[in-house]
Amino acid sequence: MRSVSRLVSVPAWCAAALVVRAAVPAPADPPASPAPAADRLAGAYAGLRLQDLPSGRGTIVTWILPGPLEGQGLVSPTVCRPDVVLAVNGKPMNAREWDLFLEEAQPGSTVTLVYRVAPNRGAGIPDQADPSGEIRTVEFTLDERDAWTGTVGRPRLLSARMVYDGAAILEPTDPTNVLGAAMETGGQRARVDRLLSFLSTWPLLESDTHELPLVQAGFLDPFRLPDIAERVIAPSRGVASAPTHVAAEMAAECLAAPPREAIEQGSYTVREPSHAVFAVDFLLNEPRLMVQDALAGLGLEDDAARSAFAAKCIELLRTPGRTFLIQDHPRDRIEVIRRSIGVDFERLLAPLWHCDVDLRFEIDWSAVERESIPAELAGAVEGEIVAAEKVPELGWIVVGWTGPNRYDMARIAGVLDPGGDDLYEASGPRLGVRGIVDLAGNDVYRGTDDQGPGAALLGFSYIDDRAGDDRYEGALLSAGAAMFGTSLLLDRAGNDVYVGREWSVGAAMYGAAIVMDLAGDDRYEGMLLCEGVGGPRGFGALVDAAGRDLYRANGPQPSAYGTPAVFESFSQGVGFGYRQYAAGGIGLLSDLAGDDRYEAGEFAQGGAYYHALGVLHDGAGRDLYYGNRYGQGFGAHQALGALVDESGDDTYWSMTAASQGAAWDMSVGLLFDLAGNDSYQADGLAQGAAANQAIAMLIDGGGDDRYSAVGTAVQGQGSGNGYHYGKSSAFSYSVLLDRGGRDWYSSGRPNDAVTYTGSYNDADPKQSDLDGVAIDEGG
Repeated sequence: MRSVSRLVSVPAWCAAALVVRAAVPAPADPPASPAPAADRLAGAYAGLRLQDLPSGRGTIVTWILPGPLEGQGLVSPTVCRPDVVLAVNGKPMNAREWDLFLEEAQPGSTVTLVYRVAPNRGAGIPDQADPSGEIRTVEFTLDERDAWTGTVGRPRLLSARMVYDGAAILEPTDPTNVLGAAMETGGQRARVDRLLSFLSTWPLLESDTHELPLVQAGFLDPFRLPDIAERVIAPSRGVASAPTHVAAEMAAECLAAPPREAIEQGSYTVREPSHAVFAVDFLLNEPRLMVQDALAGLGLEDDAARSAFAAKCIELLRTPGRTFLIQDHPRDRIEVIRRSIGVDFERLLAPLWHCDVDLRFEIDWSAVERESIPAELAGAVEGEIVAAEKVPELGWIVVGWTGPNRYDMARIAGVLDPGGDDLYEASGPRLGVRGIVDLAGNDVYRGTDDQGPGAALLGFSYIDDRAGDDRYEGALLSAGAAMFGTSLLLDRAGNDVYVGREWSVGAAMYGAAIVMDLAGDDRYEGMLLCEGVGGPRGFGALVDAAGRDLYRANGPQPSAYGTPAVFESFSQGVGFGYRQYAAGGIGLLSDLAGDDRYEAGEFAQGGAYYHALGVLHDGAGRDLYYGNRYGQGFGAHQALGALVDESGDDTYWSMTAASQGAAWDMSVGLLFDLAGNDSYQADGLAQGAAANQAIAMLIDGGGDDRYSAVGTAVQGQGSGNGYHYGKSSAFSYSVLLDRGGRDWYSSGRPNDAVTYTGSYNDADPKQSDLDGVAIDEGG
């Protein structure tokens, strides 16, 4: 990469001040005990969002959220998008007047809404209201705004200023830069400035308590997305020499939660079984206290409260696979999001720094005497063991032997196993702290349907597997995952298999989950939200250091669009937010070497959805990327996504739309291939193509490349801009930059030339496909 950025966090209220770390959220009272009035959102709630049509053409419904009107997003049993609002309590109201009305109204008061039914209900927003529809009336009771609000709409706790070292690859304001010069010559600068100004205001208009600084930076300076992606990627390159330190560094950087003080652990040599018990106790007991402190603001006073809240967390995790938008039991789902404000994320990540210790083992296991299994562990442990000790407040620690063992991790806190083909499973949920150090053997790790192996749920999970061909398998929250917790799954050797269905294999929400595989030809399989996924205030990472690996997230979750034989993924380096309720986090998939294969469905391979950032990085090798709609460097609905491939002759194949450096609806998408003779094949809105006030970039660093796509909105040309044109007068910007080689374009773009794309639509300006450019620097 050409430049490296440094992140400096500042308080949201003081843009000029520089501090060394972001503000830490103060603990909040649990919803069961209402927060002080100063901390609660005042006003009433209807779940009804309105928008004024341009030139006074009417006020229409845009969103109907769960609540008094039983909304499901675009429709409800009564009012739907884009019905026209005629009167509220007998008075005409525009969108601003409606918002002011709700601010002053009292929960429990009654609203009578008169509206005109639109002809195409549940559809897009028209240019003007249809005057012919039936007039209807609905009466409903307002509820409390605070109870129905997640973190979106609340004051932001984090803000950031990016300081960049070196010039940008694409810099629109620099006339000596390849892009700046092209914009100047093509007369595009003023229109692009308008777009950049509009994008930079968005984080201010739709604030979220947890919106991450790196995400904010992407809206403030979209053409620096290559540098922002590098900021996420860079630590992963050191995984082979210092994996735990790298995990801690990545999580702290991405979640804006650096440690309050440096922790230097050094090394510790285990020479006898009693030392082994102590080593596991060391790894887990202090993290138990750290997590306890971190989650104190959730207000969970006892085991019953923690179990009840954990069940609500599980249901929130399942929501995207069931209804996508929050609909079923919405107040329970929103409660989980709202309570996250009370988490101390610096303390939640502290176990990673604590476990950055070099543990060495010098025990002659063949000479060690075995012990009998304690009666309390009957049925929880099978096979011969060397030691077992119950540690107060922590639980049982077991030291196994070199033969095969079975461990029930629902009843055991920690295990050190020196060898054998072992089975780790769980008979029930595992809240709190769990840890496993396995020195050898072909092992199998399993869990329950709600919580697989290596899953931190209201706690900390640590797995260090040092040898063997291992298998990690589960359904939800599996194989390195976290929900209000921190998880590290470190596999140092072997040809391994990782399987999960949802929120698995390096996926986190309100915390961090990092999977690190240091060697072997590995297989990663997921269905939805797997393989490097960051949910709200979450950092999920999958880092593979070497080997020819297979990444698959392609079924059986049905297509989000009902497309036959296509599946929804949201996997492989993806950031994901809950639209209208919670900004997303940061997801990373980083494969450092090997000829790899990536297979996925919709929304995958370096992308993000809703105030989030997703990055897929491949360091070396001849790789194959296979995906579908929204893939291979995409941003959708106010989000940032990047696919960065550093070398090799690679093949990119994506179908349907919005891929290979594509962006939709105030988003930024990037596909950056630094070197190699590459092949790009896609359908529409692809290969540097943006729509609806977005920015899309495909940058190829050189080589003899082939670009094949369908339609006109491809290869440095975008599409229409109807979503926000009325309030921004801005278009999108689409870029294809090829730095060298003899290239072929299906659109007929010439080599060694600058081609300006798009045109102004006089009849309907918002449908103009401005602006774009294809720059081929020849051989």
